[in-house]
This record gives sequence, structure tokens and C-alpha cells, in this order.
Amino acid sequence: MDINHKIKLIDILHLNPSDIESLNFINLSKESLDEMMSGNNDKLLKELEATTNNSKIDEQQRLLAACYFSKLKWYMPSEDLDAACEEIADNMSFGLIGPDDDEAYWKEREEEAKENRAMWKEREKTAKESQKKLAKMTAEEICDEIFDYTIRKYPELADGFNPTLYRSGREDYYEMLSVRHCPNLIKHQEWTKLNIAASNVEARLRANADAVILDNIEHWKNEYEAWSDSHGNKKVTKSSIKNFFIEKGKKASSTVIDKMKMELE
Repeated sequence: MDINHKIKLIDILHLNPSDIESLNFINLSKESLDEMMSGNNDKLLKELEATTNNSKIDEQQRLLAACYFSKLKWYMPSEDLDAACEEIADNMSFGLIGPDDDEAYWKEREEEAKENRAMWKEREKTAKESQKKLAKMTAEEICDEIFDYTIRKYPELADGFNPTLYRSGREDYYEMLSVRHCPNLIKHQEWTKLNIAASNVEARLRANADAVILDNIEHWKNEYEAWSDSHGNKKVTKSSIKNFFIEKGKKASSTVIDKMKMELE
């Protein structure tokens, strides 16, 4: 992305000095950027939306794309804004917008704007504090923190790995740090550590759920044998072991099922 593209993006997205570094980490096509320079943002909007929704793309890229898309879709060129203001003024002069209604409406909008500014100010403050905190941590330490946070919030993960709960725990953790709301305030190296940590957390949660069952394998063997007899099963199969754990409210992985089958044969 050349300097002219960056300057134009700063203008239309109303980027702050603290946002400028993020321009170095987002990949945008030259075609979209060139059309933006000529005043057409349609292709850029579509590209940002596609990047946001593409699960195969790096998470930081998706977050930045979502942030830019949110800003760009509300962008209005100054000449269009002037025309809109003139239209409102004309409507008021012709009585289409009553002064009382207008005063109440704008007072309400002003209050909403104040609340939004306060909310984003608090989010930016939290994100800046999170950047300082993450900069002092290793990926392993972040992994430990996300793991502990997720297990505390969703103790049912001990009954078996649940990808929905894992994602919820990760997103809740990111929400707590405000890194989702202000991705541009988190440096590239910290995002790298977060991505590594999140991947490791998933592996640890899977292993932890397996360990809860495997540490009590004798208990589950006895339970299965009684269950199998009550169902008239004459042969130990992976599907029967899987159904047994489902009835017990457990989500057994292939590792657990294989171990159980080996122990029972």
C-alpha cells in the first residue's frame, strides 16, 4: 500500500495517530484502493467484508478488516454531508421537522453520542492497558491465563471438549481485554502471541477433557459393561462406546474411545 492510499484511508476512516500502524498489517488489493482514490468505495467495502468473513485468513487481518468495514460503511463524502444538512434545514423551514420534535430528537442523539464516546474511551483505555500487559507475557503465559479463565467460566468443558464453549471462552477473554473492539491498539507481536496461545488452549482443553475420563478408566469400564449388558450388546464397538458416553453426558474423543475399546477387549 503506497503513501497516497494510506493518506486517503486516514481521511475517509477518520484514523487517529495510534491507528496508523495498523495500515502496515492489512492486505488490500491495489484495484480496490485505486477505485477508492477515484471516489468509489464499493469494491473496497466488498473486499473488507469478504476478509472479515473468511475463517482461513489470519485473525488479525479479519479484525482489522472488520474495524475498517465498520468505519467505511458510515463514511459520507463532505459534499454529500453538506447536501444532507441543507435538506434538513429546508425541511425545518417548511415545517416538515417541527422545532419541538427536532429539539427532543437531537437531544436524544447527543446523549447517545456522549454515551458512545464514553464507552469507546473506556474500551481504548482497557486495550492500551492490555497491550502493556501482553507485551510482558509469553505465549505460554497467555495460554495459561486463557485456559484458566475458560475452565472457570465453563466448567462443563471437563465433561468433554465443546468447540462452541471454547470459542465463547476465547471471545469472552478477548472482550475482557478489549482487543476485539480496538485491534489497532494491539501490536502485531502481541496478536501473534494471542493466536499461538488460543491454538494451544484448544489442544489443552481437549487433553484435559480426555484426562478426566482416562484417569478414571476403571470406573468407566465397569459402567460401560453394565450399560452394555442392559442394552443386550454382545460386542464392544466404537459406536457403542460413543453412545454410552453420550448417555452419560460426556463427549468422548477418538483417543478416549480407542483406549476404552482396547481396555475392554
